[in-house]
Amino acid sequence: MPLLACLTCKALTSSSYCPAHAPKRKPHTRSASQRGYNSAWQRTSKAAIAEQPWCSYCGKTTDLTGDHILPRAAGGTNDRANVSVLCRGCNGRKKDRT
Repeated sequence: MPLLACLTCKALTSSSYCPAHAPKRKPHTRSASQRGYNSAWQRTSKAAIAEQPWCSYCGKTTDLTGDHILPRAAGGTNDRANVSVLCRGCNGRKKDRT
């Protein structure tokens, strides 16, 4: 494996950053259920996909997911009115934006 210069301090390393300057990634601190993805959410998501079997953004009909319109962290609920159907690609690009 070739050695690279750390993007911050220019020390030789095997990745873009040396261990001292590597970006810190924050892991999820709460479970999926605590974040609003419990069995009730799964039922609501499946019902939304059954009602509308296409992505609201691009129209794709495969690999669909239910997505909170107003995120739970911002006061959204698991009600059907707060669910949009997105393909996995559009959902990943949307992330936590409303």
